[in-house]
Amino acid sequence: MTQQRLNHVMQRVGADDGDAARMERVLRLAARVVSANKSVATRTPPTLTVPCVTTATKLCPSLRHVHCDRQRLSGTGQQLNRRFVIRLHSTARPTRDDDDVTGVLGGLGRLAITDEGDVIPEPLVAPLFRPLPPADYTCVAFDLETTGLGTNAEITQLAAMYRENTFNRYVLPEGEITPEASRVTKLTKRDGHLYHDEEPVDTVDLTQCLTEFFEFLSSLEKPILLYGHNARRFDCPLLVTALTRTDLVSSFSRIVSGFSDTLRAFQSVIPGQKSYKQEDLVRTILNRTYGAHDALEDVRALQDLYRKVTNDDVMRQHSFGVADIQHLCRNQVSNRLKMASLAGMIGDGVISKYMAEKIASAGLSRDDLVSRYDVSGGEGVLQLLSAKVNGKPRVTKHEKTLRNIVAYLEENAKETKQ
Repeated sequence: MTQQRLNHVMQRVGADDGDAARMERVLRLAARVVSANKSVATRTPPTLTVPCVTTATKLCPSLRHVHCDRQRLSGTGQQLNRRFVIRLHSTARPTRDDDDVTGVLGGLGRLAITDEGDVIPEPLVAPLFRPLPPADYTCVAFDLETTGLGTNAEITQLAAMYRENTFNRYVLPEGEITPEASRVTKLTKRDGHLYHDEEPVDTVDLTQCLTEFFEFLSSLEKPILLYGHNARRFDCPLLVTALTRTDLVSSFSRIVSGFSDTLRAFQSVIPGQKSYKQEDLVRTILNRTYGAHDALEDVRALQDLYRKVTNDDVMRQHSFGVADIQHLCRNQVSNRLKMASLAGMIGDGVISKYMAEKIASAGLSRDDLVSRYDVSGGEGVLQLLSAKVNGKPRVTKHEKTLRNIVAYLEENAKETKQ
Protein backbone atom coordinates (compact mmCIF):
# COMPACT_ATOMS: atom_id res chain seq x y z
CA MET A 1 0.00 0.00 0.00
CA THR A 2 1.54 3.34 -1.00
CA GLN A 3 1.81 6.19 1.49
CA GLN A 4 -0.83 8.11 -0.49
CA ARG A 5 -3.32 5.23 -0.20
CA LEU A 6 -2.48 4.73 3.46
CA ASN A 7 -3.04 8.42 4.18
CA HIS A 8 -6.42 8.20 2.43
CA VAL A 9 -7.45 5.27 4.60
CA MET A 10 -6.26 6.97 7.78
CA GLN A 11 -8.19 10.12 6.91
CA ARG A 12 -11.29 7.96 6.50
CA VAL A 13 -10.91 6.65 10.06
CA GLY A 14 -10.01 10.01 11.58
CA ALA A 15 -6.20 9.95 11.58
CA ASP A 16 -3.83 12.80 10.90
CA ASP A 17 -1.88 12.67 7.65
CA GLY A 18 1.05 10.29 7.90
CA ASP A 19 0.09 9.08 11.37
CA ALA A 20 0.09 5.27 11.32
CA ALA A 21 -0.75 5.05 15.01
CA ARG A 22 -4.46 5.54 14.37
CA MET A 23 -4.50 2.79 11.75
CA GLU A 24 -2.70 0.51 14.18
CA ARG A 25 -5.36 1.27 16.78
CA VAL A 26 -8.18 0.52 14.34
CA LEU A 27 -6.60 -2.80 13.39
CA ARG A 28 -5.94 -3.70 17.01
CA LEU A 29 -9.50 -2.85 18.01
CA ALA A 30 -10.84 -4.85 15.12
CA ALA A 31 -9.23 -7.84 16.80
CA ARG A 32 -11.01 -6.86 20.01
CA VAL A 33 -14.30 -6.71 18.13
CA VAL A 34 -13.64 -10.25 16.91
CA SER A 35 -13.08 -11.38 20.48
CA ALA A 36 -16.40 -9.83 21.50
CA ASN A 37 -18.24 -11.38 18.56
CA LYS A 38 -17.50 -15.05 19.26
CA SER A 39 -21.13 -16.04 18.78
CA VAL A 40 -21.73 -14.64 15.29
CA ALA A 41 -23.23 -16.74 12.53
CA THR A 42 -21.59 -20.10 11.82
CA ARG A 43 -19.01 -19.34 14.51
CA THR A 44 -16.83 -17.81 11.78
CA PRO A 45 -15.03 -14.80 13.20
CA PRO A 46 -15.57 -11.40 11.62
CA THR A 47 -12.88 -10.33 9.19
CA LEU A 48 -10.76 -7.32 8.50
CA THR A 49 -9.89 -7.03 4.83
CA VAL A 50 -6.67 -5.27 3.79
CA PRO A 51 -4.44 -5.48 0.70
CA CYS A 52 -2.15 -8.00 2.37
CA VAL A 53 -1.28 -9.59 5.69
CA THR A 54 2.16 -7.99 5.69
CA THR A 55 0.64 -4.51 5.58
CA ALA A 56 -1.60 -5.26 8.53
CA THR A 57 1.08 -6.73 10.75
CA LYS A 58 3.50 -3.90 9.96
CA LEU A 59 0.87 -1.33 10.83
CA CYS A 60 -0.25 -3.25 13.87
CA PRO A 61 2.52 -5.00 15.85
CA SER A 62 -0.01 -5.77 18.58
CA LEU A 63 -1.62 -8.30 16.23
CA ARG A 64 1.30 -10.67 16.80
CA HIS A 65 -0.82 -12.72 19.20
CA VAL A 66 -3.51 -13.05 16.52
CA HIS A 67 -3.60 -15.92 14.06
CA CYS A 68 -3.98 -14.62 10.49
CA ASP A 69 -5.27 -16.70 7.58
CA ARG A 70 -4.66 -15.18 4.17
CA GLN A 71 -7.34 -15.74 1.59
CA ARG A 72 -7.72 -14.29 -1.91
CA LEU A 73 -11.12 -12.77 -2.69
CA SER A 74 -12.63 -12.67 -6.17
CA GLY A 75 -14.27 -9.23 -6.26
CA THR A 76 -17.09 -8.40 -8.62
CA GLY A 77 -15.85 -4.97 -9.69
CA GLN A 78 -12.43 -3.90 -10.89
CA GLN A 79 -11.94 -1.88 -7.71
CA LEU A 80 -12.42 -5.05 -5.65
CA ASN A 81 -10.35 -7.54 -7.63
CA ARG A 82 -7.29 -7.42 -5.40
CA ARG A 83 -8.33 -7.89 -1.80
CA PHE A 84 -7.14 -10.22 0.88
CA VAL A 85 -8.86 -11.29 4.05
CA ILE A 86 -7.29 -11.46 7.46
CA ARG A 87 -9.34 -13.63 9.78
CA LEU A 88 -8.50 -12.49 13.26
CA HIS A 89 -8.77 -15.24 15.86
CA SER A 90 -8.08 -13.25 18.98
CA THR A 91 -7.97 -14.61 22.52
CA ALA A 92 -7.23 -11.19 23.97
CA ARG A 93 -9.89 -9.73 26.23
CA PRO A 94 -11.18 -6.22 25.44
CA THR A 95 -9.91 -3.61 27.88
CA ARG A 96 -11.67 -0.58 29.33
CA ASP A 97 -9.46 1.58 27.10
CA ASP A 98 -10.95 -0.14 24.06
CA ASP A 99 -14.58 0.21 25.10
CA ASP A 100 -15.37 3.53 23.43
CA VAL A 101 -13.79 2.65 20.11
CA THR A 102 -15.15 -0.89 20.23
CA GLY A 103 -18.58 0.65 20.70
CA VAL A 104 -18.07 2.91 17.71
CA LEU A 105 -16.80 -0.01 15.66
CA GLY A 106 -19.66 -2.11 17.03
CA GLY A 107 -21.23 -4.33 14.43
CA LEU A 108 -18.29 -3.67 12.13
CA GLY A 109 -17.89 -7.36 11.38
CA ARG A 110 -16.04 -6.92 8.09
CA LEU A 111 -14.08 -3.88 6.92
CA ALA A 112 -12.73 -3.95 3.37
CA ILE A 113 -9.82 -1.73 2.35
CA THR A 114 -9.21 -1.93 -1.39
CA ASP A 115 -5.91 -1.38 -3.17
CA GLU A 116 -7.14 2.13 -3.94
CA GLY A 117 -7.55 2.83 -0.23
CA ASP A 118 -11.34 2.77 -0.30
CA VAL A 119 -12.76 1.67 3.06
CA ILE A 120 -15.92 -0.39 2.49
CA PRO A 121 -17.87 -1.62 5.52
CA GLU A 122 -19.69 -4.83 4.73
CA PRO A 123 -23.30 -5.51 5.80
CA LEU A 124 -23.97 -5.87 9.51
CA VAL A 125 -24.51 -9.41 10.72
CA ALA A 126 -27.66 -9.89 12.78
CA PRO A 127 -27.42 -11.88 16.03
CA LEU A 128 -28.65 -15.48 15.82
CA PHE A 129 -30.83 -15.52 18.96
CA ARG A 130 -30.39 -19.26 19.41
CA PRO A 131 -32.19 -20.82 22.42
CA LEU A 132 -30.11 -21.66 25.47
CA PRO A 133 -29.28 -25.33 26.07
CA PRO A 134 -31.69 -27.35 28.25
CA ALA A 135 -31.15 -26.82 31.98
CA ASP A 136 -33.11 -26.31 35.18
CA TYR A 137 -33.31 -22.51 34.90
CA THR A 138 -34.58 -20.18 37.58
CA CYS A 139 -36.90 -17.92 35.56
CA VAL A 140 -37.02 -14.38 36.95
CA ALA A 141 -39.40 -11.68 35.66
CA PHE A 142 -37.85 -8.24 35.09
CA ASP A 143 -38.93 -4.88 33.70
CA LEU A 144 -37.51 -1.42 33.11
CA GLU A 145 -38.95 2.07 32.99
CA THR A 146 -36.84 4.53 31.03
CA THR A 147 -36.38 8.17 30.04
CA GLY A 148 -37.72 7.47 26.56
CA LEU A 149 -38.25 4.89 23.85
CA GLY A 150 -34.97 5.32 21.95
CA THR A 151 -32.05 2.90 21.99
CA ASN A 152 -30.02 5.40 24.04
CA ALA A 153 -32.67 5.89 26.76
CA GLU A 154 -31.63 5.71 30.43
CA ILE A 155 -33.10 3.45 33.11
CA THR A 156 -35.34 5.19 35.66
CA GLN A 157 -36.72 2.06 37.39
CA LEU A 158 -35.59 -1.57 37.50
CA ALA A 159 -37.76 -4.26 39.06
CA ALA A 160 -37.59 -8.06 39.20
CA MET A 161 -39.57 -10.86 40.82
CA TYR A 162 -39.13 -14.56 41.52
CA ARG A 163 -42.00 -16.16 43.43
CA GLU A 164 -42.41 -13.84 46.44
CA ASN A 165 -38.91 -12.35 46.18
CA THR A 166 -38.95 -8.84 44.73
CA PHE A 167 -36.40 -6.23 43.71
CA ASN A 168 -37.24 -2.59 42.98
CA ARG A 169 -34.99 0.44 42.55
CA TYR A 170 -35.50 3.91 41.14
CA VAL A 171 -32.55 5.47 39.31
CA LEU A 172 -31.95 9.20 38.92
CA PRO A 173 -31.04 9.59 35.24
CA GLU A 174 -28.32 11.94 34.01
CA GLY A 175 -30.51 13.23 31.18
CA GLU A 176 -34.07 14.43 31.06
CA ILE A 177 -37.20 12.27 30.89
CA THR A 178 -39.23 12.84 27.73
CA PRO A 179 -42.79 14.14 28.15
CA GLU A 180 -44.11 10.97 26.50
CA ALA A 181 -42.24 8.74 28.97
CA SER A 182 -43.42 10.84 31.93
CA ARG A 183 -47.02 10.60 30.76
CA VAL A 184 -46.81 6.79 30.62
CA THR A 185 -44.67 6.06 33.71
CA LYS A 186 -45.73 9.07 35.86
CA LEU A 187 -42.02 9.59 36.57
CA THR A 188 -40.68 13.14 36.42
CA LYS A 189 -37.32 14.70 37.18
CA ARG A 190 -37.15 18.15 38.80
CA ASP A 191 -34.29 19.96 40.50
CA GLY A 192 -32.17 16.83 40.72
CA HIS A 193 -34.91 14.67 42.25
CA LEU A 194 -37.15 11.92 40.87
CA TYR A 195 -40.90 11.93 41.44
CA HIS A 196 -43.51 9.24 40.86
CA ASP A 197 -47.03 10.57 40.48
CA GLU A 198 -45.78 13.85 42.01
CA GLU A 199 -44.42 12.07 45.10
CA PRO A 200 -40.62 12.02 45.68
CA VAL A 201 -38.98 8.59 45.56
CA ASP A 202 -35.66 7.36 46.92
CA THR A 203 -33.12 6.91 44.13
CA VAL A 204 -29.70 5.36 43.63
CA ASP A 205 -27.20 5.84 40.84
CA LEU A 206 -27.05 3.35 37.99
CA THR A 207 -23.99 1.48 39.24
CA GLN A 208 -25.49 0.96 42.71
CA CYS A 209 -28.79 -0.17 41.18
CA LEU A 210 -27.11 -2.79 39.01
CA THR A 211 -24.80 -3.95 41.80
CA GLU A 212 -27.77 -4.47 44.14
CA PHE A 213 -29.60 -6.23 41.31
CA PHE A 214 -26.68 -8.68 41.11
CA GLU A 215 -26.94 -9.27 44.85
CA PHE A 216 -30.64 -10.03 44.50
CA LEU A 217 -30.03 -12.47 41.64
CA SER A 218 -27.10 -14.08 43.47
CA SER A 219 -29.45 -15.03 46.31
CA LEU A 220 -31.47 -17.22 43.90
CA GLU A 221 -30.72 -20.65 42.51
CA LYS A 222 -28.62 -20.71 39.34
CA PRO A 223 -28.63 -20.81 36.35
CA ILE A 224 -30.85 -17.74 35.99
CA LEU A 225 -33.00 -16.84 32.99
CA LEU A 226 -34.46 -13.32 32.98
CA TYR A 227 -37.74 -12.92 31.14
CA GLY A 228 -39.62 -9.78 30.15
CA HIS A 229 -42.43 -8.73 27.83
CA ASN A 230 -41.12 -7.44 24.50
CA ALA A 231 -37.75 -7.65 26.22
CA ARG A 232 -35.71 -8.68 23.18
CA ARG A 233 -36.51 -5.46 21.38
CA PHE A 234 -36.54 -3.03 24.31
CA ASP A 235 -35.61 -4.02 27.88
CA CYS A 236 -32.68 -6.35 27.12
CA PRO A 237 -30.71 -3.94 24.90
CA LEU A 238 -31.19 -1.08 27.36
CA LEU A 239 -30.14 -3.24 30.31
CA VAL A 240 -27.04 -4.51 28.51
CA THR A 241 -26.19 -0.97 27.39
CA ALA A 242 -26.37 0.15 31.02
CA LEU A 243 -24.19 -2.79 32.06
CA THR A 244 -21.65 -1.84 29.40
CA ARG A 245 -21.55 1.80 30.50
CA THR A 246 -20.85 0.73 34.08
CA ASP A 247 -18.34 -1.98 33.09
CA LEU A 248 -20.51 -4.71 34.68
CA VAL A 249 -21.32 -7.00 31.74
CA SER A 250 -18.83 -9.68 32.80
CA SER A 251 -20.20 -9.77 36.35
CA PHE A 252 -23.74 -9.97 35.00
CA SER A 253 -22.90 -12.82 32.60
CA ARG A 254 -21.52 -14.89 35.48
CA ILE A 255 -24.93 -14.73 37.18
CA VAL A 256 -27.39 -14.67 34.26
CA SER A 257 -27.32 -17.30 31.51
CA GLY A 258 -29.62 -15.39 29.18
CA PHE A 259 -33.02 -13.86 28.52
CA SER A 260 -36.44 -14.85 27.24
CA ASP A 261 -39.21 -12.77 25.66
CA THR A 262 -42.73 -13.51 26.90
CA LEU A 263 -44.25 -11.66 23.95
CA ARG A 264 -42.96 -14.35 21.60
CA ALA A 265 -43.72 -17.12 24.09
CA PHE A 266 -47.34 -16.00 24.57
CA GLN A 267 -47.82 -15.66 20.81
CA SER A 268 -46.82 -19.31 20.46
CA VAL A 269 -48.93 -20.78 23.30
CA ILE A 270 -52.05 -18.56 23.11
CA PRO A 271 -52.40 -17.69 19.41
CA GLY A 272 -55.22 -15.58 18.03
CA GLN A 273 -55.30 -12.85 20.67
CA LYS A 274 -56.49 -9.43 19.48
CA SER A 275 -53.65 -7.77 21.35
CA TYR A 276 -50.47 -9.08 22.94
CA LYS A 277 -49.79 -5.97 24.99
CA GLN A 278 -49.16 -7.09 28.56
CA GLU A 279 -51.93 -4.89 29.96
CA ASP A 280 -54.45 -6.38 27.50
CA LEU A 281 -53.34 -9.96 28.21
CA VAL A 282 -53.75 -9.42 31.96
CA ARG A 283 -57.27 -8.14 31.34
CA THR A 284 -58.14 -11.00 28.94
CA ILE A 285 -56.39 -13.95 30.61
CA LEU A 286 -56.41 -12.96 34.29
CA ASN A 287 -59.64 -10.92 34.24
CA ARG A 288 -58.18 -7.96 36.09
CA THR A 289 -56.48 -4.61 35.63
CA TYR A 290 -53.34 -3.30 37.31
CA GLY A 291 -51.08 -0.23 37.49
CA ALA A 292 -49.25 -0.76 34.21
CA HIS A 293 -45.94 1.00 33.46
CA ASP A 294 -44.77 0.79 37.04
CA ALA A 295 -41.93 -1.73 36.76
CA LEU A 296 -42.77 -3.50 40.03
CA GLU A 297 -46.46 -3.82 39.14
CA ASP A 298 -45.48 -4.98 35.66
CA VAL A 299 -43.32 -7.85 36.93
CA ARG A 300 -46.01 -8.96 39.40
CA ALA A 301 -48.56 -9.15 36.59
CA LEU A 302 -46.08 -10.77 34.20
CA GLN A 303 -45.21 -13.51 36.69
CA ASP A 304 -48.93 -14.26 37.10
CA LEU A 305 -49.35 -14.49 33.31
CA TYR A 306 -46.29 -16.70 33.08
CA ARG A 307 -47.67 -19.10 35.69
CA LYS A 308 -51.09 -19.15 34.02
CA VAL A 309 -50.22 -19.77 30.36
CA THR A 310 -46.65 -21.01 30.00
CA ASN A 311 -43.78 -22.84 31.72
CA ASP A 312 -40.00 -22.93 32.05
CA ASP A 313 -39.49 -25.10 28.96
CA VAL A 314 -41.44 -22.69 26.74
CA MET A 315 -39.40 -19.84 28.17
CA ARG A 316 -36.19 -21.66 27.24
CA GLN A 317 -37.43 -22.28 23.69
CA HIS A 318 -37.77 -18.51 23.27
CA SER A 319 -34.52 -17.68 25.04
CA PHE A 320 -31.27 -16.15 23.80
CA GLY A 321 -27.86 -15.38 25.23
CA VAL A 322 -26.36 -12.23 26.71
CA ALA A 323 -23.88 -12.23 23.80
CA ASP A 324 -26.78 -11.96 21.34
CA ILE A 325 -27.93 -8.75 23.02
CA GLN A 326 -24.37 -7.40 23.12
CA HIS A 327 -24.20 -8.05 19.38
CA LEU A 328 -27.56 -6.31 18.88
CA CYS A 329 -26.38 -3.30 20.91
CA ARG A 330 -23.24 -2.95 18.81
CA ASN A 331 -25.40 -2.96 15.69
CA GLN A 332 -27.66 -0.31 17.23
CA VAL A 333 -24.66 1.92 18.00
CA SER A 334 -23.46 1.51 14.44
CA ASN A 335 -26.92 2.31 13.05
CA ARG A 336 -27.25 5.42 15.23
CA LEU A 337 -23.93 6.82 14.04
CA LYS A 338 -24.68 6.08 10.41
CA MET A 339 -28.20 7.54 10.63
CA ALA A 340 -26.73 10.74 12.08
CA SER A 341 -24.35 10.98 9.12
CA LEU A 342 -27.28 10.62 6.69
CA ALA A 343 -29.43 13.32 8.33
CA GLY A 344 -28.34 15.94 5.79
CA MET A 345 -29.37 13.75 2.87
CA ILE A 346 -32.78 13.27 4.48
CA GLY A 347 -33.13 17.00 5.09
CA ASP A 348 -32.19 17.79 1.48
CA GLY A 349 -34.84 15.38 0.21
CA VAL A 350 -32.28 13.09 -1.42
CA ILE A 351 -33.50 10.04 0.48
CA SER A 352 -36.39 9.25 2.81
CA LYS A 353 -35.89 8.32 6.46
CA TYR A 354 -36.87 4.76 5.53
CA MET A 355 -34.15 4.62 2.85
CA ALA A 356 -31.62 6.11 5.29
CA GLU A 357 -32.47 3.33 7.74
CA LYS A 358 -31.87 0.76 5.00
CA ILE A 359 -28.51 2.34 4.14
CA ALA A 360 -27.48 2.44 7.82
CA SER A 361 -28.66 -1.14 8.40
CA ALA A 362 -26.51 -2.17 5.44
CA GLY A 363 -23.50 -0.85 7.37
CA LEU A 364 -23.02 2.29 5.28
CA SER A 365 -22.68 5.96 6.22
CA ARG A 366 -22.65 9.11 4.13
CA ASP A 367 -18.83 9.09 4.24
CA ASP A 368 -18.83 5.58 2.79
CA LEU A 369 -20.97 6.75 -0.14
CA VAL A 370 -18.76 9.80 -0.69
CA SER A 371 -15.61 7.68 -0.53
CA ARG A 372 -16.98 5.15 -3.01
CA TYR A 373 -17.95 7.95 -5.39
CA ASP A 374 -14.51 9.58 -5.09
CA VAL A 375 -12.76 6.30 -5.90
CA SER A 376 -15.01 4.68 -8.49
CA GLY A 377 -17.63 7.24 -9.50
CA GLY A 378 -21.36 6.84 -9.83
CA GLU A 379 -21.05 3.33 -11.23
CA GLY A 380 -19.22 2.20 -8.11
CA VAL A 381 -21.97 3.66 -5.90
CA LEU A 382 -24.63 1.87 -7.94
CA GLN A 383 -22.76 -1.42 -7.59
CA LEU A 384 -22.33 -0.90 -3.83
CA LEU A 385 -26.01 -0.15 -3.14
CA SER A 386 -27.53 -2.74 -5.48
CA ALA A 387 -25.08 -5.61 -4.90
CA LYS A 388 -26.85 -8.85 -3.96
CA VAL A 389 -26.57 -9.93 -0.31
CA ASN A 390 -28.31 -13.21 0.46
CA GLY A 391 -30.20 -12.90 -2.81
CA LYS A 392 -31.48 -9.35 -2.16
CA PRO A 393 -30.05 -5.89 -2.95
CA ARG A 394 -27.78 -4.65 -0.20
CA VAL A 395 -29.83 -1.42 -0.07
CA THR A 396 -32.03 -0.97 -3.14
CA LYS A 397 -32.23 -1.35 -6.90
CA HIS A 398 -34.87 1.38 -7.27
CA GLU A 399 -33.57 3.46 -10.17
CA LYS A 400 -34.95 6.83 -9.07
CA THR A 401 -33.50 6.46 -5.58
CA LEU A 402 -30.13 5.43 -6.96
CA ARG A 403 -30.11 8.35 -9.42
CA ASN A 404 -30.93 10.80 -6.62
CA ILE A 405 -28.05 9.51 -4.50
CA VAL A 406 -25.54 9.62 -7.36
CA ALA A 407 -26.67 13.13 -8.36
CA TYR A 408 -26.22 14.28 -4.76
CA LEU A 409 -22.72 12.78 -4.59
CA GLU A 410 -21.81 14.34 -7.94
CA GLU A 411 -22.90 17.77 -6.73
CA ASN A 412 -21.06 17.24 -3.45
CA ALA A 413 -17.86 16.38 -5.34
CA LYS A 414 -18.15 19.59 -7.42
CA GLU A 415 -18.63 21.72 -4.30
CA THR A 416 -15.66 20.06 -2.62
CA LYS A 417 -13.37 20.90 -5.55
CA GLN A 418 -14.37 24.57 -5.56
